[in-house]
Amino acid sequence: MRQTFFIPFILLALLVLAFPVFAVDGISLDAGEGDENAISLGITARWDWDKRWFEEGNWYLSGHWNLGVSYWNGDSDRFSNHTMMTAGLTPVFRFSRHTAYDNGVKPFFELGVGAYVLSDTKFGDKHFGGNFTFSDYAAVGIQMGKQQEHELSLHVHHYSNAGIYSNNPGINFIELRYGHNF
Repeated sequence: MRQTFFIPFILLALLVLAFPVFAVDGISLDAGEGDENAISLGITARWDWDKRWFEEGNWYLSGHWNLGVSYWNGDSDRFSNHTMMTAGLTPVFRFSRHTAYDNGVKPFFELGVGAYVLSDTKFGDKHFGGNFTFSDYAAVGIQMGKQQEHELSLHVHHYSNAGIYSNNPGINFIELRYGHNF
């Protein structure tokens, strides 16, 4: 497990470094806490959709793709299997203001549901039944900066296999995310 720890991070970093080729619109780093006394560290690349809905008024709905990897580290004193890597793709809907408030802050709300692969089927005392899982999250955040190039958001994140395996304990995280928009 330790040998493969950095491989997904390196692959995503190489992808992001090639952002002119792949037109990456943003990158984010996140850290959080969750079930099983776990911490979560992640990196995500974002590709915006060229579509907006409900543009009347001060707010609009848009979307983007998130391609992310994360590392979970749980309670090593209680469990032998206390690390996990995840990788997945999530379509995300974002509800945000057209323009920033006078203080330069532009709020947004997000909802996303995606498909993820887990590096193992067990984490702490949870047995996920298989390596495939879904991930859903809700977030509230702000964009800031002269070009709205910085983002800070709070995410409530849930991973579950939706009952496709006999074991489906799920796991939850609360994460703080910093993003940079290109």
